[in-house]
Amino acid sequence: MTAVAPETIAHILAHKRLALVGVSRRGDKFGNTVLKELKAKGYELFVVHPHAESIEGRHCYPTLADVGRRWPTYLRASKRSS
Repeated sequence: MTAVAPETIAHILAHKRLALVGVSRRGDKFGNTVLKELKAKGYELFVVHPHAESIEGRHCYPTLADVGRRWPTYLRASKRSS
C-alpha cells in the first residue's frame, strides 16, 4: 500500500465540503468510520454510492458527476484490495 503524504491529507481536509466515495451500506466498514468522523467534525459531505439512496442519514449520489460542482475535492474512503 502506498502511503499518503501528510501534506496531501491536510490539503484535502482543509476543505469543509467533500464528496466522499467508498462508503458502504454496512455500517462497520472503513468508509463508514470516515463518514462518521468527518460528520462529527462538521464537514459538509456529499456521499457517492451507485446503489444506495442514503447512508447514515446522508443522501447518496450515484456518481461524482451527479453531485455537480458543490464540492471542491473528493476523498476515496475505502481500503484498497490486495
